[in-house]
Amino acid sequence: MKLREVRATAFGPFRNKVLTLTPGMNVVHGPNEAGKSSWFAATYAGLAGRRRVKGRGTAVQAEFAKRHKPWSGSQWSAGVTIALDDGLVLAIEHDLRKGESRIVDSESGQPIAVSALESRLGVDLVNDGTLDGSRLLGLNRDSVRATIFSGQADMLRVLSDAKELQEFIERAATTDVADSTAEGALGWLASLRSELVGVEHIGNKPLRARTAEQLRTRQVSSERRDALTELIGTIDNQRAISGLMAQAKVEVDRADLYDRWVEWRSDSERLNKATELSEQIAALGADAAVVDEDRIQEATMILGAYDAGAEPAPLADGPTAAALEADLAALPLTPEGDVEPRPEILAARQAYQDASTALQTHAATAPEATAGAATTDFSAEDLRSMATLLEAKPPAVDPARRDEVAVLIAQADEAGKAYQAGQAAYGAAIGRNEQRRLEHMQATEEFARQSQLFDKANADRTAAAASAQNEGAAKRRRAGLVLGVGIALVVLGGVLAAAVMPALGTIAVVGLAVLIVGTVIRLSGSGQTVPANQAPLAPPRSPDVPQMEQVVAPVAPPVDPRIQDLQVALRSDESATETHLAKVASIRSLLSDQGIADDPVVLRAHARAQDDAGAASERQQAHSRLTQDFARKQETAGLELARVLRDVGAVTDGPIDGPALLAAVDSYVESCRLNAEVAAQAGRRADLTSALEQRRLVEDAHARSVADRASQGAAVIDFVRRHVGSGDNETVTVPMAVEEVRHWLSGQQAGRTSQGARAELVARLDQLLEGGDLEVQRQALSERAATLGPEPVDPPADLDAFRDQVTARHGEITAREAALGGQRDHLSQGLKSVAEAVETEASADRALAEVQTLRDCINAATEQLQLAKDRAHANIAPALEAKIRPWLPKITDGRYLDVVVDPSDLTIKVTEATGAAREARLLSQGTMEQIFLILRIALSQVLSGDGESAPFVLDDVTVQSDADRTIAILQMLHALSRTHQVVLFTQEAEVVDWARANLGDGEWDSLVAL
Repeated sequence: MKLREVRATAFGPFRNKVLTLTPGMNVVHGPNEAGKSSWFAATYAGLAGRRRVKGRGTAVQAEFAKRHKPWSGSQWSAGVTIALDDGLVLAIEHDLRKGESRIVDSESGQPIAVSALESRLGVDLVNDGTLDGSRLLGLNRDSVRATIFSGQADMLRVLSDAKELQEFIERAATTDVADSTAEGALGWLASLRSELVGVEHIGNKPLRARTAEQLRTRQVSSERRDALTELIGTIDNQRAISGLMAQAKVEVDRADLYDRWVEWRSDSERLNKATELSEQIAALGADAAVVDEDRIQEATMILGAYDAGAEPAPLADGPTAAALEADLAALPLTPEGDVEPRPEILAARQAYQDASTALQTHAATAPEATAGAATTDFSAEDLRSMATLLEAKPPAVDPARRDEVAVLIAQADEAGKAYQAGQAAYGAAIGRNEQRRLEHMQATEEFARQSQLFDKANADRTAAAASAQNEGAAKRRRAGLVLGVGIALVVLGGVLAAAVMPALGTIAVVGLAVLIVGTVIRLSGSGQTVPANQAPLAPPRSPDVPQMEQVVAPVAPPVDPRIQDLQVALRSDESATETHLAKVASIRSLLSDQGIADDPVVLRAHARAQDDAGAASERQQAHSRLTQDFARKQETAGLELARVLRDVGAVTDGPIDGPALLAAVDSYVESCRLNAEVAAQAGRRADLTSALEQRRLVEDAHARSVADRASQGAAVIDFVRRHVGSGDNETVTVPMAVEEVRHWLSGQQAGRTSQGARAELVARLDQLLEGGDLEVQRQALSERAATLGPEPVDPPADLDAFRDQVTARHGEITAREAALGGQRDHLSQGLKSVAEAVETEASADRALAEVQTLRDCINAATEQLQLAKDRAHANIAPALEAKIRPWLPKITDGRYLDVVVDPSDLTIKVTEATGAAREARLLSQGTMEQIFLILRIALSQVLSGDGESAPFVLDDVTVQSDADRTIAILQMLHALSRTHQVVLFTQEAEVVDWARANLGDGEWDSLVAL
């Protein structure tokens, strides 16, 4: 099959675009975003179409639709024009959105019905309800995507995960048509197991659901049995606690009796205390001294104010306020100008003086001049290097090393010739083994065909024997029936002839005839058996296992590293000698041109003279640079000093020399000293002002203190005149009034104490009686004594603890009894049928057993089908080996010579030239990439059988390869394009350059730019 056109009618970014291809190798190139991957997908969709699905379909289908549906519009279609190997040219168009397809004969332009094309080609073209053009290759849309269509993502998956190589071959192998029945059955069984069984711990399918139901019914049954057991135990506990409850009630009643007697004794003692208090109150009398609380409070306040006050202290010594005012008026005013030299002026003067000193000191240290060196174009280092090289001896070459290299090269040549002879013998043995393997495969196929014929012959003989036996048994059953009827007629005829009339004896004659017929039938049925003289069939003889030659790949002789090392050392020695002599000759020529002797001593003397002259020149230049720096610093310092002096008016604008600047600074400092003396006199103004204010405050406070003390004494005298009224009020002094007030307060306090004692007794009595009457409570106490009952003789030592203990125990038992009663009611109401739960549990067990039996049956069938699938793998493995083996040495440059595919797990191993076998998934990424490509090619050829030649469509499969491997892959694809069309989409400039240089004319190969 060859692809002539790919049509992107409405696909991804394309609308009504056509890609024309040639039958050989097509390299389609363009930059990123040019649409290469879209053309790759359109080619696949145009050939294989898209299965009709409802909804989103699988994740892969949804991702394909997401990536490649048109960017606008509702139409989604793609198609191809293909030329089959028999010359038939077909145009296939797929409506990918609806899942509909159309086929047109390109020669006649007439549509072709799918059924008519299937009859013509003998191929079923419908796959999953839609047209699948890959069926023309003997594949389907899954296997064709796994083989002849290779994308960059496929390569990256294999390169990033080596296990992908084995997983790929397993996936591709399961799409083989020969294995589709087993694979489909396995899928159907897996689906059946998923739907009708499921797993125990995931989902909600029957196995998990019935397992869960079994667990639930077991739990329900167990819970109901536990509930019944708990109810019985609750009833027993409730009965046992009744006696404990009666005993606890007796103890509580006993505690109540103790409490009543204790309370009665307490009340009796309280009334006795109340009687004593009544008698004490009566003894105090009803009246007490008159106490005036308002006057007590007033007197206390006045006396407290007087006691808190103090006699005014005399004024402190010192000048009066008037004297301070006179001193303040005599002070001078604060002078204008600085009273201290400004820090920036002093700093500027110091900086100027320092700069001047540094300049003078540096000028006195000028270096002395030295004699110059001889003039030459060479530096001192050049002269020293020349002297060293002229003194050095040239490196010598070891002659023994040349002899050793010659011996080692001769030995390596002999080992290489022996290795080539071994390789030739190894290749011949491999060929003979391959011929034996092919002959054994043919004998095995013939054995399988003879075995089928043998099984069919045995089945035919067994069926004939069974048919004969069945027919004989049927005849014997019919004969028995006929014999029974005949015997009945004979008996009936004999009885009637004897008992009724002789004429009826003919019935017996008829019955006798029937007996004869039945006997004949029985005899014929007895003879219906298989002839005993047939000889058993001989089974076909299985072919013998061929005896393979035990071949061991010759080991390539290791390269002796000493050869290369010795050759490198020889070349290095010879090169060093030549280089040394050339350098010496060049140096002598240069020295001769300069008129310098080629004496190392003379050269070193010239070098020292150049060093001394250079050092002297550098010292003079450095001194000159420093002189200029010191002069600039002095000038800068002078300008800064003049600037700060102008700020204070010490100098005027215009140029000014150094001595004048320093004199201006001295004049400024002297004016600051004079200003400081005047400012010191004027500075006393603030202190005198502060002292005047403080003196005024002291004199004002003394006056207020005298007035306050006089007011306090007048208040005491006024209270005495108004309320005490003793003595001559007109002649009362302050001390006398204070004493009279104190005496009056003492009398009032005594009266207050008497009233307080009576009030305390009355309050205590009210507290004891709680507001009641003493006589009434005495009468009530007497009446309670008659109802107390017998006085206990053995009260507990701690009545409170005893009462708390028995009350708590009674409460605990009561609560326990109530809880048991509630629990009993709750359990009685919630108790369900235990027998019903047990029956439900048994039903769930039976249902689970049915699902488990179904699971075991499906597992057994799956195991047998898996064996059938493994047999299919066993057929694929040698076919893959035969297809891959010729290509492997070519693409690996002879490093790997043979390949083995394990039928059990389809793992690939390759054999090195040394004979060592390695797993393909452990090789380098580049080698895996090459093996992956030829594996896809081999799979497509094996799976498609002897049908159409399949094209190969590749998308950027070399993007991860280095330059050498890229060229090797392109050469392999170019060679493959002689029998199979190759379409390579790429964006690599290296691939495009190779295509321009190696592809032929546009009729067979082509280079297409997007």
